[in-house]
This record gives sequence, C-alpha cells and structure tokens, in this order.
Amino acid sequence: MKCPYCGSPDVEKVRKWDMPRVGYHVVHYACRNCGGRFNHYAGRGREFALGAGLGKRGQQGFAPSALQVGIASAA
Repeated sequence: MKCPYCGSPDVEKVRKWDMPRVGYHVVHYACRNCGGRFNHYAGRGREFALGAGLGKRGQQGFAPSALQVGIASAA
C-alpha cells in the first residue's frame, strides 16, 4: 500500500472495519512520511483508496491527480 498523497510505502494501519450493507472491508491508513490519512476499500470485486485528509504534520496540499490515479487503477 502506498500513500496517495506522497507515494511513500511507509504507511501504518490505524483501524479497520466492515461495511456489510455495501459489501466493503475498509482499512484506515496513516502515512509516516507526510502525515496523510486515507481509507482503502476492498470488496465487490474492486479495491480503491480515498483520501481522508492530511494529518497534523501534513504540509503539502491535496493532490487530486494522485486520487484520480488511484481510482483509475482500481477500475
């Protein structure tokens, strides 16, 4: 798993949960490099990551292109 904000593979799992009504397993990650936080969704034959914002340490802006790349690669 790589951070959708900075591309670093240095991320840690913060928590995880299931969404049985919509059929997804969700893992919330935090990037140790930039402080970004994002959710990784898996289920229904697809997986994708959605940004949840930068953490307190995050100093770079939101990169919509990085999010679009993540969504496109999941499709």
